[in-house]
Amino acid sequence: MMGGDSKKQRPILAKVQSLNSQYGLVAAMDLAQNEENHKLAAQLAEQAVSQYPNSFLLLVRAAKMHSSPLKNKIKAQQLYAQACQLPAQSGLDRINWISSCYQVEHLAGKTKNFDLVVIAMQRLLAVNQLATSENDQARLYLAQMANEVGQTALAKQQYNLLAIGALDKKLRKKARMKLKDL
Repeated sequence: MMGGDSKKQRPILAKVQSLNSQYGLVAAMDLAQNEENHKLAAQLAEQAVSQYPNSFLLLVRAAKMHSSPLKNKIKAQQLYAQACQLPAQSGLDRINWISSCYQVEHLAGKTKNFDLVVIAMQRLLAVNQLATSENDQARLYLAQMANEVGQTALAKQQYNLLAIGALDKKLRKKARMKLKDL
């Protein structure tokens, strides 16, 4: 909001809050972030999630807030996972919904919570069923993380699907190799 200039943001904040409480929370989080008020930013993120647990907009904004600048990767991953479980969005928000599912995987490298990745990739693949390289990548993440958490049958199933139907020849070969190792 207002290019990160908190002096310009502050007078507009009350007006935005009076027009729409959800966008008001987004604007307040933006202002707290711009002013580097991390304590307030964390409080606003928690308020947003508790008041609107089914708001894709606020879950993703709170997740971004926790990821950076608050550097709470565990909470960020949990919020992205929660956003991924909401109904798939439409239009431009569809891309953001897909991205929220992938963020769960991305943050797993830091949080080591691979169970959330399994859930997020299953959700993503339940909605996005076309044969695309992106879905092959999601299936690969699912197979890897399922194997990591001891869900060997699920990992084998996903690697088998990749070995048979992945669009990329190298990925099909990689999946066949992984199947031999399981």
